[in-house]
Amino acid sequence: MVSLTLLVLAASRIDVAEAVAVVRSASLPLLFFAWMLVTLNISILAALRWRALLDARFSMPFALMAMWTFVARSANVMIPGGVAGDVLRVYQGAAYHSKTSLYVSSVVADRLVALAGMSAVSLYGFAVLYSHLAVHGLAVYWALVIGGTCVAIVLLYTGLLGMGVRRLGLSRKTWGRKIVEYSDAVCVYRHHVGRLTKAMLVSVLSVFVNVSVFYVLDRSMAVGLTWQEWLCIAPMVTIISVMPLTVGGLGIRDFSLIYLAGVCGAGRSQALGVSLTYFLLLLVCFGVSGIIYLAGPLHAQGNAKAEGHREGRRGLRAGSR
Repeated sequence: MVSLTLLVLAASRIDVAEAVAVVRSASLPLLFFAWMLVTLNISILAALRWRALLDARFSMPFALMAMWTFVARSANVMIPGGVAGDVLRVYQGAAYHSKTSLYVSSVVADRLVALAGMSAVSLYGFAVLYSHLAVHGLAVYWALVIGGTCVAIVLLYTGLLGMGVRRLGLSRKTWGRKIVEYSDAVCVYRHHVGRLTKAMLVSVLSVFVNVSVFYVLDRSMAVGLTWQEWLCIAPMVTIISVMPLTVGGLGIRDFSLIYLAGVCGAGRSQALGVSLTYFLLLLVCFGVSGIIYLAGPLHAQGNAKAEGHREGRRGLRAGSR
């Protein structure tokens, strides 16, 4: 509903026919190149960041990890809330290695590192564009996401979340014990600065690749902005659209991109064309990757390994009776 409302609001201020014409005029070779960059970003780089955070003893074949990342990112985009894919990663990873807390901590750390990388780069764009921002609500919204990310990092990295649950006596409850367990698991990363550094570098590289996607779409549709201008726009748009209010950021991303690209001199119809084409590229990538995962041998390999672990656990429980 939020996505539809924002899209209707954006369309009411734009010549939709002109936006469609902009999309139809796009260069197919450049669209294919943009699709390849998106695929690289949401599969290989996302899997590399997650792998950097996992203990090597409990890692899995990289191809299998990339496939699971494909499907997880698809679920995060298509299902409102943005965490369905993370639940899938935890479920598949825990089934593969029987280490639920390990995979919960790695997935939580992965999301926080990704947000930290985007936040760090978006600070540059905010500093450059702030004096031109007439819509201060957009800046406040961006600041709330940045602030929420920082609070989450502090609470988990320092172990304050688990300490608070213990102090309040909530750790006696089942859900309280789980929060303490997972908080302590994430807190362990403060002793693994090397892993966090590697993951952060991959996260920043991922942001630059995402900026390049928007720039390639710009070239494809002759919008006329430079790569440096997209470096200001794209990370801020990504941060703003990361809030789990819409499906895949649809609506919020379009509205914010139209405004920020307009600040840099782009036409509204052109900006809407870039935004909608970017979302379509995501859908194509996630659809193709999901089909490859579900139909490929790696899916069967992962399920077979997971079923083997489940059979082993059932055997242990039966033997203990």
